[in-house]
Amino acid sequence: MVKRLVFKCFKSFEKLSNRLISKTGPFFVVLALSLITISNITYFEVIFYHQFLKSTSNPIYTILILFFSLYLSFCLLFYYFLSFLVEPGSILTNHHQQPQNHTFRFNFLSSNRFRKSTLTYQNQKIINSINKHSNQSSSNKKSIPHQQEQPSTTTPPPPPPPRRCTKCLMTHPELSIPPLKPPRAHHCRICGVCWLKYDHHCPWINQCVGLHNERYFLLFLVYMTISNIWVTYWGWTSFLISTNFNSKWEFNSPRLFVILTWVLNLVIGITVGIMMSWQLILIGKGESSVESSDNEYYSNLLKKRGLKFKHPYDLGIKQNFIEFFNLRHQKWYTVLIPKIVLPSTNGWQWIKRDDWNQSEYNDFIKFSDELTDEEEDDN
Repeated sequence: MVKRLVFKCFKSFEKLSNRLISKTGPFFVVLALSLITISNITYFEVIFYHQFLKSTSNPIYTILILFFSLYLSFCLLFYYFLSFLVEPGSILTNHHQQPQNHTFRFNFLSSNRFRKSTLTYQNQKIINSINKHSNQSSSNKKSIPHQQEQPSTTTPPPPPPPRRCTKCLMTHPELSIPPLKPPRAHHCRICGVCWLKYDHHCPWINQCVGLHNERYFLLFLVYMTISNIWVTYWGWTSFLISTNFNSKWEFNSPRLFVILTWVLNLVIGITVGIMMSWQLILIGKGESSVESSDNEYYSNLLKKRGLKFKHPYDLGIKQNFIEFFNLRHQKWYTVLIPKIVLPSTNGWQWIKRDDWNQSEYNDFIKFSDELTDEEEDDN
């Protein structure tokens, strides 16, 4: 009784938090853009002047620093805009097709995350075509436990039924059956959408990080961290001058802007740097944030059975980064320049490691052991 009450209280708080994040997402985007703008103005007017426009400064050195500063500023804004303008990729769009372009959302300040226009006629045809197989899939799912109890020596057990998202029925009432759900896709409770290669929901971009915008989000973190370190290092002198209220102040930017810029760049540089490092570690392991948690569960599960878990999408550190940045179809220097790059996959088919054996995986991890997005509603 007490356990159930605690669970219900926790779920109520969680739903309230999700609703709050959904409503305040636009505020975080506006706040981030405001802080970035203030930081840029303060840097180029005050910090750059104190450090690189001295009478003893080398003009060539000053010009090079100016170009590098503009490069950092532009890349930071470029990848931040793409992070919240490019949709992560819904399971209801581009079924089994290699993406030809991104889907941009220009109502990024809207708290209503689902747009019915994403459900195209082609997608409805696909959903209708699999409708006749839904009953068959359900019967296969029910028959699995029976076949496991009475295994056949001649006929192998059937593969698990295809994954479907029942939660999409609640947020997409025009669907007649749960849509097919590819590997690595997950349902976001805040957006109400299943995203391809879902990583996490970020309020600072007012949407999720997924297949189509994960590259831009990571590069935003990279350029943000570099910019924070740059401003913190070179802004120390300006920070000290701005805190001396007895000295003459000859800039349009108020002292408070300089103090705020330096402190925020120091704090944000540490926090964003940690997050960037964590994302790079996950990329090197071929995992998303959700998969990292799930794989820990699978590893502990198989460890109890005397087995070792292998992540099917871990292709090795080098190949994982090649796939993430789509360097099979792009040059390596595209990571260093502001450029729109499509993902290397459509989100439905994924390259797996050479030693991966699906039938062996099905033997080790039963269908009932697999984690889905439905566990969060279990009580």
